[in-house]
Amino acid sequence: MIRRTALAAFTAFAVLGASDISAQTIGFKVGASFADWSAEEGGQKFDTDQISSFMGGGFVRFGLGRLALQPELLVVTRGAEFLDDDVFGAIGAKVKVDYVEVPVLLMLPLTTGAGISPYIFGGPSIAFEIGCKVDSEDCGDDTGRKSMDLGATAGAGLEFPLGPGALLVEGRYNWGLSNISDVDPLEIKSRTLAVLAGYSISLGPRY
Repeated sequence: MIRRTALAAFTAFAVLGASDISAQTIGFKVGASFADWSAEEGGQKFDTDQISSFMGGGFVRFGLGRLALQPELLVVTRGAEFLDDDVFGAIGAKVKVDYVEVPVLLMLPLTTGAGISPYIFGGPSIAFEIGCKVDSEDCGDDTGRKSMDLGATAGAGLEFPLGPGALLVEGRYNWGLSNISDVDPLEIKSRTLAVLAGYSISLGPRY
């Protein structure tokens, strides 16, 4: 079901991209992410703690009337520190998995005009692993993880007019929907909070 939902969302985006809808805004964002894993095995939940890391990337925004469609390309680190179980070979192991993430977000501005503009957003995301470390050492294949993570992202932000574009500040949360563990019966799902700042430049009328 999750895979079908994600496929449908990305197919819709591809159709929109192939139409005559033009990009109205481009921009970038950088900030901090605070990731954790919800991990359990055979009904036993593991005690984990958050890890923090850098997060950033760019986006393109397409106008859809009152709404906007915003695909993004981000680099994000997920994982957790295991406090009392040696799931990854050592008690207290800190696991960091780097991803290239592609969220496809539907945005809704809450006000219109030239001033400060609050907005909310949400949509599916898909992430592809590009690296993994356990306590600064390469993971190899020992962690039994999957290389792709499907999720859902939601959040809110503010845009402030500045120069030729707008400064943006936002908070977001990503829920991992798929089990990224490849070892039965271990189940791991990601949870990531992020605070980002960036800049956008309008190529046409504001959404």
